[in-house]
Amino acid sequence: MLPKSGGDSLLNKLNVVLAAPEMIIKILRNFKGQQVIHTRAPSSPAFLATLLSFFFKEKIYWHKYAGNWGAEHPSFFYGLQIKLLKSVKFAKITINGRWPSQPRQCLSFENPCLDEKDIEDGAKILPKRAYNPPFTFCFAGRLEDPKGVGIIIRTLAMLDTSIVKEMHFAGNGPDKQKFKEAANFLQIPVIFHGNLSRKALFELYKISDFLLLPTTAAEGFPKVLAEAANFGCIPITTGISSITQYIRNGENGYILTEPNENSLLGLLKETIKSNQELKKMALESWQMGHLFTYSRYLDRIQNEIILDVRNP
Repeated sequence: MLPKSGGDSLLNKLNVVLAAPEMIIKILRNFKGQQVIHTRAPSSPAFLATLLSFFFKEKIYWHKYAGNWGAEHPSFFYGLQIKLLKSVKFAKITINGRWPSQPRQCLSFENPCLDEKDIEDGAKILPKRAYNPPFTFCFAGRLEDPKGVGIIIRTLAMLDTSIVKEMHFAGNGPDKQKFKEAANFLQIPVIFHGNLSRKALFELYKISDFLLLPTTAAEGFPKVLAEAANFGCIPITTGISSITQYIRNGENGYILTEPNENSLLGLLKETIKSNQELKKMALESWQMGHLFTYSRYLDRIQNEIILDVRNP
């Protein structure tokens, strides 16, 4: 294992520099005798491994950038890693979404989160969906303000309670207790589940009508959108990063005009449409999920990364 390092404070950032020599030694040891090297950025180990790759160009490199490749104002370190990856012409870089002037070595890859059985289960559930108010809403992810949890709670405080049956939060985070205390003042049932297993999370999607994700975080493409959509849980989210390349507003989900409670409140009031319209939207959402299967992902890795590099 690599030494743990990093954080928000200046001291924690300094620890990254102090830990770098040990990381380099361990990375080099793992380079030895390996044909294929895979990194996951943005991260300090990925940055160091990418720098070291310039000295071992005979190997096959697959660098994954999981953040927002199209960010207009990335943080210094995130921006530095993007510039570095753009310069690695001898490797393959997988990114979220498709962007103008995308370098040739950058491949737009969907992160997998569903298997073929999940797709089949989603198809069986869709005909049973009613989409009649009051609706059940859910959220899945880190419980923190950048993910939009505070926006959700403030919106629910202003929303007509006849629209909402229940609100479910799946996940943990540093602000969990703060959000639980704020939710105590709501006039609707709010359930905080903590971290859920994959199976339990999918069961939550099956009973929820909408997934709320008014995120402002440095997202690539949150896989919870594809997971929820597969089970007929219609996504309501923000249009950052590559999200709008998959979620088409009013067709297979909803995109907020702004990541705030007023925008979310107005949109939730609009969701009271005929159940036939919402069923059609759910079907479109389910079809999007086909892009996020493990089988498709593995096939692309084999043919577009491994074989393509060996046979340019």
